[in-house]
Amino acid sequence: MDRLKLLYFAMVLAVIIFIVFTLFSGIYQAINRPNESATFTTQALAETENFSVFHYDITNREGRETNYKICTDFEGATTCFWQPIENGKIFTYARYFLEDESKKRKLVITVYKEDDPEPIENVTYYV
Repeated sequence: MDRLKLLYFAMVLAVIIFIVFTLFSGIYQAINRPNESATFTTQALAETENFSVFHYDITNREGRETNYKICTDFEGATTCFWQPIENGKIFTYARYFLEDESKKRKLVITVYKEDDPEPIENVTYYV
């Protein structure tokens, strides 16, 4: 029963940390990067022996709503989707990795802006 309570507490703590970092990363970016068209931040929010939580933020600074195509590749499984982001707003992509997935595998995130064929962000993380 104590292990179940500990796991529950760890998961609740991870969610609280996720919310706090999401809020403060947007405020920090608004103050320190006001002239960029889009800003990107990445954080590993929680890591335990059973799971880890990873999140990636995109902040739109285009001056208008912009559509972004976000592609993720995790160990050969590619997923792409379009996400409209209003000016000044933040979109957060979050991923939960279980124990068997958290052995430093490759995660690639590629971001495209509307009809631009070249990516505006292409990063590789080992999670």
